[in-house]
Amino acid sequence: MRIIRNRTSKILAASAVAIMLAPAALSAMPQQTVSANAVGTVSTTTPVYDSTGKANGVTLPGGSQWQLGQQITLNGVAHYQVGNNEYIPASVVTNVTGQSNSEDDTNTVGRYVSDNPDTGKTAVANTTLHIVDAYGNDTGATLPAGSAWKIGSILHANKMTYYQVGTNQFISTSDVTVENPTTTISDPYISTDANYGKTVTVKSAANVVNDNATATGVVLPVGSQWRIADFLFVNGKTYYKVATNEWISEDDITITGPATGSNGSYITNDSSNAGQTATTTATLKVLNGSGVPTGATLPSGTRWVLGPEVLHYDKQLFYQVATNEFVSAMYLNSDAGTSTSTSTSTTNTNTSANANSSLPTPGNGLTATMTKNQKVYNTSTNAYGQVLPAGSTWKIGSLVVNKYGSYWGQVSSNEWVWISAVQLNSGLNLKNNSYYEPDFATNVVDQ
Repeated sequence: MRIIRNRTSKILAASAVAIMLAPAALSAMPQQTVSANAVGTVSTTTPVYDSTGKANGVTLPGGSQWQLGQQITLNGVAHYQVGNNEYIPASVVTNVTGQSNSEDDTNTVGRYVSDNPDTGKTAVANTTLHIVDAYGNDTGATLPAGSAWKIGSILHANKMTYYQVGTNQFISTSDVTVENPTTTISDPYISTDANYGKTVTVKSAANVVNDNATATGVVLPVGSQWRIADFLFVNGKTYYKVATNEWISEDDITITGPATGSNGSYITNDSSNAGQTATTTATLKVLNGSGVPTGATLPSGTRWVLGPEVLHYDKQLFYQVATNEFVSAMYLNSDAGTSTSTSTSTTNTNTSANANSSLPTPGNGLTATMTKNQKVYNTSTNAYGQVLPAGSTWKIGSLVVNKYGSYWGQVSSNEWVWISAVQLNSGLNLKNNSYYEPDFATNVVDQ
């Protein structure tokens, strides 16, 4: 059963679950008409935020359906309006039907959770700390200056970093002092957001800096235009890449043009792939150069010649297999250094770049040893399957990270293990070696 509001009436209830709530709880649910054509399902119990990005104390039950209004960005994260001054993160809304505002993914690309070498250490608050949730939204709760807290993982959101101090509770890394720290969070880090590939116009003389944010002495003139790539975040400031080891501050530019595609897709050239053959490890949908499915598929186990173009779409890479035809790079194992005229090998590596690396990487020497008995996740059934015993070691063909910052390693064509429950034989940077699939293993059937 579902009850949703229409375009002209006030909301009655979220779902059958909401109907069973006490009258006081029902009166706290979102109560304003939202003019929209779209309806979406809340995938998990989620708090509701006001327009300032603070939680208002209301939660929506998982599985409930809501009519979706205007989409805005709060604390760097896209949210849908569901009531009068009430919003929920767009990333928890699934099965959207009807017309809605296009998703604002500008700030969700860089949101992820990473391991913290200082996990378990104590951090002392240098000032009153505002607690944010896993989406970077201010919860309204605070921790007093001088208080000490055990810290866990690092949340990257709002182009800032936070330490985990509790379930769905994070505090700014810049406002605490960690005992005997082994890492400096203020060190530069590079990532991508939805501005990658766009054109910008310099609005004030832009000083060019290098990868360490040190001025190079080069200044870009006002009015000049540049195509930007990754962003560099260091010392609380964001810079965009305009050339190799050259960056300019976001404060000095205005975005004046979209990326290649209206949906944020763009194509780059990678001559290192051209002419190589690759084997599909699953049945793959074929996309055109704009990231739109053509209706065609490539069967699992077939081999294809890769072209020089790479499609960047939906935070993923797609390799060219024909003119204006691309398939997911995550499910292609390339025969590095070979061509179709000479290769008959079925022993594959993940990418050509990995073949020459001395550091074990996915598809090139990376292995995972189970630290406990672990069920594998099977993508073909969306369910947990066989159990791999503690102490057993398996080759990792690919790495994936989902929207919750959870990493998974491929141990066979359709089977994956949770990286947090294994010991890798390599200290590689997980984020830089993983494909981003927002909904990967986020709704698994536990058999």
